[in-house]
Amino acid sequence: MSQPENQELANDNGEVSNDDAVMAALLAKGESEAPEEEEEQPEQAEESGEPAQPEQDAEEEGAETPQDEDLSFELDGKTVTLKKSQLPEVYRNQMLDADYRRKTAEVAEARRAAQEQAEQIRAERSHYANQLDVSLSLMHKQLIGDQEALVELARTDPAEWVARNAEFQQRVSVYQQAVQQREQLGHAQQADEQREQQEWRNGERKLLQEKLPEWKDPAVATAEQKLIAETLLGAGYSADELSELFDHRALLIGRKAALWDQHQSQLQAAKAKQAKPEPRKALTPGAPKPQTDTQRSTYQEALAKAKRSGKPEDVERAIMLKGT
Repeated sequence: MSQPENQELANDNGEVSNDDAVMAALLAKGESEAPEEEEEQPEQAEESGEPAQPEQDAEEEGAETPQDEDLSFELDGKTVTLKKSQLPEVYRNQMLDADYRRKTAEVAEARRAAQEQAEQIRAERSHYANQLDVSLSLMHKQLIGDQEALVELARTDPAEWVARNAEFQQRVSVYQQAVQQREQLGHAQQADEQREQQEWRNGERKLLQEKLPEWKDPAVATAEQKLIAETLLGAGYSADELSELFDHRALLIGRKAALWDQHQSQLQAAKAKQAKPEPRKALTPGAPKPQTDTQRSTYQEALAKAKRSGKPEDVERAIMLKGT
């Protein structure tokens, strides 16, 4: 041991008597420094980058695998059970359905508002047309009276006639403008009626296509339409009435009646064919009568016997039986 170390031990213990005391002091110092080395070990493990394997295994053992739980709830008075994993898809479908319902409601509301506006315009036009008709009738009567007065005034007071005639021509101009407005209003009303009639016809065609999907086949549609026309004409409809028949309800009833009549006609034809006996074949003079089953069997037996025996009497008997 060096001299400085001996001096340091001497300062700590008071005095140094022998080597045992020195060793005891060194051991005591080593025990006091040991915790510092143990505290440095985790830092070294962190610097090395190696994971703490025991702790990781403990975490893996404590972890539980997630389970797809069943969730039950009431919907429209019924109990519905779904997996937890199905909830996002159900929510998405519900949102899409809600969006579809909202848009459908908006379209229906817009259509209803447009229909109310159209009805209001139609009512206003009708009211204005009635007022114009009344005004035109009064103006026409007044103009006729003024014209008769002007004729008399032209004979008695030509100067006054000039002034009154100018006023009369102004009233005639106003009357003509009112007549033009009434004609324009009539054209607008007629166009509205035609548009509504066309919309109604298109709606009836669409309903008929929904009720009769088999009419998507042009051949089937043409055949049944012809059958319906024949049935309705036979029931008293005229050709003009059929050309204006667009009500899908009437056409469906006409189709049922036509198909029923066709079915009954087919049944009657089948019954008549079954009840009618087949005509007998006429026999020509001198022709042999057809053999019965018994005669044919007897002939076959005689023929077989003649072939076996070869005797003249058996052959002659077979020939005789063939002619019967």
